[in-house]
Order: sequence, then structure tokens, then C-alpha cells
Amino acid sequence: PREQYDRLGLPFDHEMTAEELRAQKAWVAENDRAVPVEGWEWTPEAKEQFLALAMFTGKEKLPELFRAYMKDHPAEKVGCPVIEAFAMAVTPEASHGPVLNVLNVVARRS
Repeated sequence: PREQYDRLGLPFDHEMTAEELRAQKAWVAENDRAVPVEGWEWTPEAKEQFLALAMFTGKEKLPELFRAYMKDHPAEKVGCPVIEAFAMAVTPEASHGPVLNVLNVVARRS
């Protein structure tokens, strides 16, 4: 189905050209450099977890909440343990189990 091509970033009606592939690689490289919130070094897994967490808390306020959290929990590098602790601080206790499960899946952790 077409949505599978869209999800993978592949053209549906023709073979991918070299130019399309270059553009796709440039887009991926640019997004890999981007961080969810400036001011910290982010691991790739933590970036993915932060984006997943945005679905639970609302994208607009999550960076602001993260900055406030990091003032009380300073760290130079943001990895999975930081995001998981942050998630516990900003989500209702009843949802901690499901939220941690999603974050572990997103980070490809067992």
C-alpha cells in the first residue's frame, strides 16, 4: 500500500532517483544534528525518547518542562536515564508503566 512507501520515504510511482536519494540523505543528516532542546548533548536514543514523550505530554510545553527539570537535575549529556527520570516527573503516576514501556521500545532497550 501507498502509506508504506510514504512511511519509508520511497516514491510510490517510480524508482528512486539518485537526486531523490541525495535529498533524503541530506534531510536525515540535518535532522540527526538537531536536538529537541538546545543546551545539552543528546544521545540518539534520548532524542527518540523525547519525541515519543511529546505524544504523552503535549509538544508545546515539553521543552519548557525539560529546561525546568534540568535546572534541578543538572547534566551535560542527555541519555535514556535522564529522559526516563524526566518522564516520571511530568507524567501521572498511573501512566508510568506504559510510558516507560514506550520509551524503552523507542530506544530499542530490553
